[in-house]
Amino acid sequence: MAHPRLIDLLLVPGGTIGPRNMQRGGVFLIGLGTFLQAAQYVSGVPAGLAGLFALFGVTLVVPWVLLWTKRFRDGGYPSVMALIPIVLFPILSMILIMIGLGDIFGDAMSQGMQYPDDRAAMQAAMEEVLMSQQRRVEVTTVIAPIFASLALLFGTNTLIKSKQI
Repeated sequence: MAHPRLIDLLLVPGGTIGPRNMQRGGVFLIGLGTFLQAAQYVSGVPAGLAGLFALFGVTLVVPWVLLWTKRFRDGGYPSVMALIPIVLFPILSMILIMIGLGDIFGDAMSQGMQYPDDRAAMQAAMEEVLMSQQRRVEVTTVIAPIFASLALLFGTNTLIKSKQI
C-alpha cells in the first residue's frame, strides 16, 4: 500500500486511510501539538508569539477531523463518527489533568475555604497555591493531553476494522 505524503494525509479531505497511515498522521499531530503547547511555557517567549502558537494549536483540529473522517470511512462507518474521538479528547484530557493535579486543587480549595465570607480573599488564597505550583501545572497540562491523544489514537484506530472493497 502506498504511503501518501504527510500534507495529503492531513489536509486533503477525500478518500480513506488504513490504520498505519492513521497512526503516522496522528503521531505527527500529537508531536506538533505538544511542541506548540510546550513552546508557550518557555520563558522568554514573547506573549504575541505564545499567542500565535496557541492559535496554530487550535487549528490542528482540522487535520484531526480529516484524519478521523478518512479512517472511519475506511471502516465503512459514517464520516460524522469522526466527532466521537474529537469530542472525547478534551474530556479525557481534563480527567487526566484533574488526576495529575488533584492534590494541588485540594490544597487550593482548603486554603480558599479559610475565607468563606470574603470571596476576594478566597480567590487570592486559591491563586497563591496554584501559582506556587505553576511549573507542575504547566508540565501536567502539556503531558496529560499526550496520553489522552495516544489512548484515543491507538484505541479507536484498533477498533475500526478496514472494510474490504
